[in-house]
Amino acid sequence: MDIRKYMKYRLGIAAVAMVALAGCAERGPILLHIGYLQPQERPAAATKVVVGLSPFKDDRGKPSSVLGKSTYESGLENDLVVQGTVSELVQARSKEAFTARGVAVKDAMWDLKPEDIHRDGANLLIGGEIKALSVDSVSKPFKTAITARVQMKVVAAEAREKKIIRALYMKSQL
Repeated sequence: MDIRKYMKYRLGIAAVAMVALAGCAERGPILLHIGYLQPQERPAAATKVVVGLSPFKDDRGKPSSVLGKSTYESGLENDLVVQGTVSELVQARSKEAFTARGVAVKDAMWDLKPEDIHRDGANLLIGGEIKALSVDSVSKPFKTAITARVQMKVVAAEAREKKIIRALYMKSQL
């Protein structure tokens, strides 16, 4: 085989591969399905505590359904989005975590102010604020780097006494 034919053949295959691989990056928002991993064993509930779970206030400064972004080597960026809002996602996964541990949960509305604590059948009220919650992905050929950030304030109140009993500030980055 002539060297020129061989080089043309290889260049042709390379061109076809580049065109085929160029279409691999998704365009537009990418819908994420965020699930909850159940514990191996379900512990028995020690008491008959009912938790009123309030929606978390989203203070991230991003659109309510955007969880992060995916960036490709070509410079293409796509939003990583969730079905509904990030606040609803946090509330739903928190509810799953409590029920998986045998705790009864009901929906509540609370703005984290002590004077607005109401019982409505719950012993404890839990709510909070989402300061940061994101997943960012940077893709290069054969390597993807993922960064996750969480910064939240979670507040628990004793409903009967109308008293805040705990405020937790969580911050983590992976």
